[in-house]
Amino acid sequence: YMAVLDGRTSRICQEKDGNEYPLSEKEVGVNYPPLHPWCRSSVAPVIDGQNLSQMKRWARDPVTGEEMKVPRDMSYKEWLEMMEGQHGKDRVQVSVKAIRNRAADKRQYERYADIIGAKELPKTLEGFQNIKYNEPEKWHLLKGYVGGVRKGDLSALTGFAHYQSVAEEVTQTLVGAVTSDGLEIKGFETHFVDRLIGSYGQKREGVSVNDALNAVSKPSEIRDTSHGGLPSRTYKGFNANVTLNSETGRLVQANPARRKKT
Repeated sequence: YMAVLDGRTSRICQEKDGNEYPLSEKEVGVNYPPLHPWCRSSVAPVIDGQNLSQMKRWARDPVTGEEMKVPRDMSYKEWLEMMEGQHGKDRVQVSVKAIRNRAADKRQYERYADIIGAKELPKTLEGFQNIKYNEPEKWHLLKGYVGGVRKGDLSALTGFAHYQSVAEEVTQTLVGAVTSDGLEIKGFETHFVDRLIGSYGQKREGVSVNDALNAVSKPSEIRDTSHGGLPSRTYKGFNANVTLNSETGRLVQANPARRKKT
């Protein structure tokens, strides 16, 4: 049984690679390809006395994409271990995941481009996948930005670069700070960034990071609330009201303060 030595090969074919079966027991879908839809495996004859170690077979490096020749008797498992030894297990696993998800990622890439505009995304699918699989923080923000624009919480004119800069200011100014009642701010939801920026379409003003910091450090009132069914605490400041998940320490919402007219 000959599986293809690359990142697209299914697990069932990986396990069958190198196995020998009598032709009298040949059964398509069990020990003879195709084993599944789009199966690329093949078979080769077993010749008595043949020195397989002196023969070669093709393989493709899942990280670099380069073709190579390996010993004919090297199994898929052995080849994969060799690749992990060269590049590191985590890097190989991420590359294989990107290869297998390429079609779905392409559809997602095109969908995101329709929502926020192609200029806000990498020029290539490979660049998009690099963010998705190798830059978790940036990917988290990109998903949040796309979701905010799709829901109307943000204008598409906001720009992802500006969205990132606001998130970075939140990280530097608010994350790690301690509220007036002793809760440490450990992170933030992307919806919190949406609220800081505001929305012209929804006629909702934004909130500055400094006003948010003032609200949690010097509130005029603290009130326990529920946000999305989760325990939360709202800090009312002079210019802003900020809501924090009191269990996780993550910022979830911010709104301009409503002051009574005099």
